[in-house]
Amino acid sequence: QYENIELHTAGEFKKGFEVLNSQSIELILLDIHLPGMDGFEIFEELSKNDKFKDIPVIALSAGVIQSEIDKALNMGFRSYLVKPLEFSKLSKTINETFASI
Repeated sequence: QYENIELHTAGEFKKGFEVLNSQSIELILLDIHLPGMDGFEIFEELSKNDKFKDIPVIALSAGVIQSEIDKALNMGFRSYLVKPLEFSKLSKTINETFASI
């Protein structure tokens, strides 16, 4: 469905920063609960870096805790999606994100 989208994955924050530094990234889907450094900490690091601070970030989590959702949105995440992801909701969120930038 998205011929112009290339997906890069990283299972840990160090690999994620390697991908960011080696590719032209236009959107980040960031799991909140990662080993070593959680998504909130990673988002803070991204926000401090001029190269990455303007890339929209969508939070992903299996948790549906309202305080966590509020925290993510207040920090500046563009959206918060709950896993397991519904493709239609992911697609809608991606489209809305690109329409707003």
